[in-house]
Amino acid sequence: MNFFDIRYGEYIWPAFGITAAVFALLIAASLNLSRKWRRRYETLSRK
Repeated sequence: MNFFDIRYGEYIWPAFGITAAVFALLIAASLNLSRKWRRRYETLSRK
């Protein structure tokens, strides 16, 4: 059984898209928070 055929493809492809978007947002948020904490660490370590 092919999961990407007409019957299930209309549900699976949007689910893949949503999952990829969520992963991209989680990675972006993680990198943003990491940059924030790195700047905070560098600021505190200079004093």
